[in-house]
Amino acid sequence: MAFQGCCRRAGGPRRHDPHQQAKITDASLKRCRKSVIPFCLWLSECDVCPVGPELWDDALVEWKNSRSISKSDFEGAVAGIEFLFPRFRGKLAWSRAVIAGRSVVHVPKHTVPMTWRPCTYIAAHFCSDGRSRLAFGLLLQRRLGLRPSEMLALQPEDCSLPEQIRSQQCRATVALGVRTDTKAKRAQAVTLRCPLLIGLLRWAIKTGVKGRPIVGYTCETYRRLLIAAQAQLGLQQLGFSPHSPRAGFATEAIADGEEFVAAREAGRWLADSSLRTYVDLARVAAVATDLELAGVAAAVDYTEAHVADFFPVARVHLFEFNDASKGLSTAPARREVLPTATDIAASGGDEASVDAPASGRGSGAARGRGRGRR
Repeated sequence: MAFQGCCRRAGGPRRHDPHQQAKITDASLKRCRKSVIPFCLWLSECDVCPVGPELWDDALVEWKNSRSISKSDFEGAVAGIEFLFPRFRGKLAWSRAVIAGRSVVHVPKHTVPMTWRPCTYIAAHFCSDGRSRLAFGLLLQRRLGLRPSEMLALQPEDCSLPEQIRSQQCRATVALGVRTDTKAKRAQAVTLRCPLLIGLLRWAIKTGVKGRPIVGYTCETYRRLLIAAQAQLGLQQLGFSPHSPRAGFATEAIADGEEFVAAREAGRWLADSSLRTYVDLARVAAVATDLELAGVAAAVDYTEAHVADFFPVARVHLFEFNDASKGLSTAPARREVLPTATDIAASGGDEASVDAPASGRGSGAARGRGRGRR
């Protein structure tokens, strides 16, 4: 390597100052260190010890070109180096020029919006697969436009139910960023007015553990299970990700005629540009077409109309929904098999044509308990 010889020079120890570290969270510091590890390993393999920002700058660009580093990994490494070595900030001119030039030609992969209809279909699949809490988290994230980290971090003490706030209206309050803050640099709160989700939130709180997340999944597990659910339902072409419910919240709000500023405030976006990256009406129309071509449109309609039936374990907690619907009995449910999302799709969305197996199990690993009938 051309600059290899001039980089070999002993340097003093490099230690991270604890007061500098105090301004970021432990998770952010962990991500920062993780982003520079591949670059440091490359320096060790090449026996390179750069001294000064110019040689570090040269080494970063050489590392990118020699190892075909992705855009996000390179940006993370540069930001990590600048954080770990504050004197380098503003002096890695070549690396910053490479990032700027790469951003011009880079074609970003936008998040596919998940509207309420396919959200209920995937949630029904999660319920049939024994993951009712994840199904509830998916519905809650879509209804409130939460970020995945916000939804997964919710704990029982972050939520206030109608009986706790003593409101005459059907509403619950959900606090966000209580322990880690949000992008607004302070804790925020959103209001939940959906009777069904208020009842499900009550169920999740009553059956949860104080001080532990309500949903109980990590972001990586959430992403993996969401991809697996789409594959099992034959909808892998949709490309939903953990941010898709938030994008669906933004897109449906604009499609329903909500004012742009009102949608931005409801979703807690700081800038207009941040909201615009999520709004994709054309992709929503394409998703609807994909559901029709896949032959599951009738099944999606069924799950949207009967989403409460897929949560028999929460039946006794759905006070507001029972009062609003007037058609869902609060009596104990009969022991019968609940049709899975796959069963409904196979029957063309006709509930009566779905035959429940005598063994008490749904198709494959999907299982559930039945709906109560008047």
